[in-house]
Amino acid sequence: MHSVLIIGGRIFKEHPLITDFFIIMMVWSITLGIVNPFGNFPLNDDWHYGLAVERMLEDGEFHPTRSTAMTLVSQVLWGALFCLFFGFSFNTLRFSTLTLSLIGSIGIYLLLRQLNCNRFLSVSGALILLLNPIYFSLSNSFMTDVPFLTCIIFVLLFFIRFLEDESDIDLIFGTVLLIIAILCRQLGLFLPAAFGVVILVSKGFSLKWTMRALIPIIVSSIVLLVHNEWLELSGNIPAYYGIKERELFTILKQPSVVIINIIYNIVIALLYLGFFLFPFLIFLNIFITEKGKWRLRFSITVFFLFVVFVSSWLFSHNRLMPLSGNILFKGGIGPILLRDEFILHLNHYQEIRNGFWLFITIISIVGGGILLSYLTSKIIDLTQNLKHFRENLNNVFFLLCILIYFLPISIHGFYDRYLLPFIPILLAIIVPSMKSSNMRKKKLLIGVSILSFSLIAFLGIAGTRDYLTWNRIRWKALNKLVLEEKIPPSQIDGGLEFNGLYLCRPAYYNYYDKSGSKSWWWVIDDLYMVTMGKVLGYDVKSEYKFFRWIPPGEGVIYIIKRPTL
Repeated sequence: MHSVLIIGGRIFKEHPLITDFFIIMMVWSITLGIVNPFGNFPLNDDWHYGLAVERMLEDGEFHPTRSTAMTLVSQVLWGALFCLFFGFSFNTLRFSTLTLSLIGSIGIYLLLRQLNCNRFLSVSGALILLLNPIYFSLSNSFMTDVPFLTCIIFVLLFFIRFLEDESDIDLIFGTVLLIIAILCRQLGLFLPAAFGVVILVSKGFSLKWTMRALIPIIVSSIVLLVHNEWLELSGNIPAYYGIKERELFTILKQPSVVIINIIYNIVIALLYLGFFLFPFLIFLNIFITEKGKWRLRFSITVFFLFVVFVSSWLFSHNRLMPLSGNILFKGGIGPILLRDEFILHLNHYQEIRNGFWLFITIISIVGGGILLSYLTSKIIDLTQNLKHFRENLNNVFFLLCILIYFLPISIHGFYDRYLLPFIPILLAIIVPSMKSSNMRKKKLLIGVSILSFSLIAFLGIAGTRDYLTWNRIRWKALNKLVLEEKIPPSQIDGGLEFNGLYLCRPAYYNYYDKSGSKSWWWVIDDLYMVTMGKVLGYDVKSEYKFFRWIPPGEGVIYIIKRPTL
């Protein structure tokens, strides 16, 4: 029996489409049951965005906080839509993101099917994204990364369909979703830039194709400019809005720093992506014999140079994954934005053993070497033959997306979560070249792939479960202080999320203490602190225990108080 899915006015027909969607949804549901996403509290930076949603619900206008650095409009509208039905809470906002995380995973499935991948590989690609530690943990928050990425995935889908069928309906749908993406994060401009270059190079500069090439970039740029002008005129432009762009221009004035940053960040990105995509990467035949001896030597040289260089650098400096800050850290999933951990670096939170991270680092190095060798080989193939270039517009588009997106963040520097957009793009390049019939013959690689996928999924699920658990306990302790004991928030350093949520108000904007005597975020009086351990000069008032999955054991949240004379 055929199932039918209508997307953008076109019909997809597949025998087991509903079955594949059901598999993805079941995995999504089971993992949510394991981690328990409930809890009316913010995580990481999403208190910014929660406050903006709350303000929109109150007066119907967009009022971002002073510390907001991105456009955020579509994110706030999406959260507000859910709150209209279910009431405002961080539970509601979290489930609005979880909905988009499921939609994004299905989007990967549809993108891979559009690229003629079989069902097994398409479902596997969807699960690789869904259970990625960074994607999965951010899905359980109201951060902008997952909504932004979901829009990107569907823009890629519609633009690829346009490149294949030249349907203006696909161009319209892609452009609308592009506008939504850019009104979430400005970086979405990399998509129309890559799309326009591919159209003009492949189709020429006739009026028909020039218009189609330029429409997405013109429309999205106008929308962004209008948004910026509206923020300025309404007096709502945040102090941090556009700060990344200003910092980027400052760095560009130092060419030597630019070169060093690019090389360093290419290596870091390859290590992370080598780890995340390792279950697929090991099936790529990078040592291609049928393309000549020099190509074989080239692939071998690129792979081994990367492996030797990066291994020497990491192990000589005693460095292991994770190497970039924010979500992944030595204790699992974070960040831990409490003073004893983030400011004082007392390392109260027990880290996972180095043996675990050594294994992850080895996987990352091998995967990064395979990825670099494969991508450089692809680029050579596309540039050597113009006919081959025009027959592979999809890969040209994907490679341009990688280049345009990565260039500014490689110069400026990035958090690990900024690498998420590379996952669907690289899946779209890698997976279509894989053949299930050839994969079945490689039983050892299948075993390694399953093992590495299980490791990635376990890190994401267990780490997110721990992250939500200790935050749930932290907010239980804070709510007792504020609601039961009537301690004013201005006398508590409860971590970035607590202080931001309660004290990020115009009256307190200037409360930044960079001397080290207090946390730098909105701490007026740290009479009370929430910590992971004991701190010199404070007495333990109460403690709350919780059980950790990784590393297995008991953790403690402390409420500590400074002695008063």
